[in-house]
Amino acid sequence: MIMLSENPRPDMRWWREKDPYAEIWAALTNVISEDENRRSQILHYLRLYGNKEILNLMGSTHITPGAFWNERNYLRYNVVKSVIDTVASRIGKNRPKAAFLTSGGDFTQQRTALRLEKYVEGSFYETDIYDKGSHCFRDACIMGPGILKFYEKKTKEGNWKVWNERVFPWELLVDYADGRDGHPTQMFHVKHIDTNVIYEMFADSDKWRNKKEELKNAIELAQRADWEGVDIDSLVDQKLCVESWHLPSGPGAKDGRHVISLSSAVLFEEEWDEDWFPFAIFQWSRPTIGFWGTGIAKDINGIQIEINRLLDKIQKSYHLFANPWVAVQVGSKVLKSHITNGVGRILEYQGQPPQVVTHQPIHPQVISYLQQLKMDALRQTGVSEMAAQGKKPADLESGAALREYNDIEDTRHAGPAQQYERFYMDAAKIIVRMSQRMHKQGKTPEVMAHYKRRSRKWVDLIKWSDINIDESSYVMQIFPTSLLPSTPAGRTATVQEWLRSGLVDKVTAMHLLELPDLEQVQTLEVASYNIVLDQMESILEDGEFVHPEPYQDLMLALKLSQTTYLQAKMDKAPEDRLEMIRRYIEACKRLIDKTMSQEKNPNVPPSSLPAQAQDMPLPGAGAGPVSAEAAMLQASPGVATA
Repeated sequence: MIMLSENPRPDMRWWREKDPYAEIWAALTNVISEDENRRSQILHYLRLYGNKEILNLMGSTHITPGAFWNERNYLRYNVVKSVIDTVASRIGKNRPKAAFLTSGGDFTQQRTALRLEKYVEGSFYETDIYDKGSHCFRDACIMGPGILKFYEKKTKEGNWKVWNERVFPWELLVDYADGRDGHPTQMFHVKHIDTNVIYEMFADSDKWRNKKEELKNAIELAQRADWEGVDIDSLVDQKLCVESWHLPSGPGAKDGRHVISLSSAVLFEEEWDEDWFPFAIFQWSRPTIGFWGTGIAKDINGIQIEINRLLDKIQKSYHLFANPWVAVQVGSKVLKSHITNGVGRILEYQGQPPQVVTHQPIHPQVISYLQQLKMDALRQTGVSEMAAQGKKPADLESGAALREYNDIEDTRHAGPAQQYERFYMDAAKIIVRMSQRMHKQGKTPEVMAHYKRRSRKWVDLIKWSDINIDESSYVMQIFPTSLLPSTPAGRTATVQEWLRSGLVDKVTAMHLLELPDLEQVQTLEVASYNIVLDQMESILEDGEFVHPEPYQDLMLALKLSQTTYLQAKMDKAPEDRLEMIRRYIEACKRLIDKTMSQEKNPNVPPSSLPAQAQDMPLPGAGAGPVSAEAAMLQASPGVATA
């Protein structure tokens, strides 16, 4: 039965007000009150994982010496931490990568999509997103959500970046009624920030540039205590800052808003015409109703509590019964002072000799029950005992057997693993959307992309203005960085299997190994492969024609250039690029013909070869002066084909 309140709820639609710091504070107070139970649970799970008594969620009291448990309160077997660390080491180590595929795009759009891919990848590495993402994964396992926030950042050089930071789960607030379907229309991010930092952030903004004294007064008057009523006693002077978002109510609606405020003033506000929040959120277990999911700590919380109780009883039993007793018959005249822990003692007695009595401290079934609880915690989260111990079964040696063993265990974590990949896909989408938004505002973001092109490493400054592409013209996919095992032994075994089965050739196998100790050898082995690919990229990417070298593997160059030409033609590459590749193919053929002619006539000098081998015109070229390729052929010795 639904109960209707007789008292009308106060209007908390802060986005409709002008200068709404008071309305935001009222709405925030209401949301914080509703969120109290979630914060208590987060605090409890942090205590379990960290094995220490955290007094509250404030950083200062988190690290004070008095926040640690005494010896009696330490967990003797922390199954929560063991399971979470195991899962994090298996799934959290993945580094998903975003790929942008054009939908029916021409050659130019495809090349722009490739630069967009490099832009996002460069932003990932520039902001160290994979390290932050692994922290977010652990946060989700402990507290339910792992949160990454994206924002605009201006560097000292005046350049704009899309940056990100990890957000504690208790700092992001959502109204329970608003988020019951998992899609809230407003969010609040609360954070304690130093007063000097707040002033430097907003003193030169349009709103406060000519009112700096008013800004100082507003910061001074702002609330300093957190929502739990705990006053921060530390060397820093921090204020509670609130960043609020409200999404537009519909297409074309003008009620979308983004506000940064204190309890005493609005620091910044703008219209928010986007249908998304600048947060990438990973949840270990998504809720059936509501916004916040649950983590591993909640799933095995009951098992951990039972283990704690059982270990406490076992400890008391051992202290009580584990020490041996000495039974002395009354009247045996045994001196108690003679019963010591010395070796080879002589004990005088009369009548019955003293007897040492030992008891079984605890029943074996109790120990068996304890082991069963540990296994239950592992099974409930899909972790094998071998994985928890960092071992593999002794009878699994081949790469195929190990992959099958890992696949069986990874199937149990398929849902969280897919959500973790989606987490990075959301991050890539936000980077692109924020870059587009900043570009519209006259702030052109840029990224220093570090990437490997064939055997060499490249650095490229990519500006968003050079790759601004409409979101409807591409499709984004996420795939893992590598499908190969992470250990050198596993990688080598897998590549050897592929090589024996004919799935890859020797050159490709050398590429896949990527072992640092063999890098120089690999570079030399695949040089003939890399030079052709570099030549093709110079033609397609830069529009610069490159002649084939007579000293390279000409048959390989002919094969790769032909396949590149066919692919470029399918991609609708510009005609001038296709013409350059055709020139390259014909030049390879002439060099091969010249080499074969020299092998058949080793005593004939190059100048006496047939004219067509010395100066073969290019396709479409009429009679005229000797071409550059022909001049090169005349001056170059023959090369034996591979």
